[in-house]
Amino acid sequence: MVRAKKEEAPRFPEFRRAFLELMGDMTLQEFADKLGMSRATVGFYAAGKRIPDALGIKQIAESCNVSTDYLLGLTKDNSPQARAVDVL
Repeated sequence: MVRAKKEEAPRFPEFRRAFLELMGDMTLQEFADKLGMSRATVGFYAAGKRIPDALGIKQIAESCNVSTDYLLGLTKDNSPQARAVDVL
């Protein structure tokens, strides 16, 4: 008997939300090209199946001109200078 896989919750929903917002209406390949990552990696991040390491977070932040705090869900301000301290 084959069982359907249970849908897993995203590993880091705050990151996934920010990532998908930055991706907008780009395809996985377009966003991967912008980030300098593979399409498969971007697909895993978009699906919430994997999360980037610190270097990946930095690369995404720099490529998309946002702060790392924004990607980590510490601030809703997506400007590159935004810091969690600024909103607390």
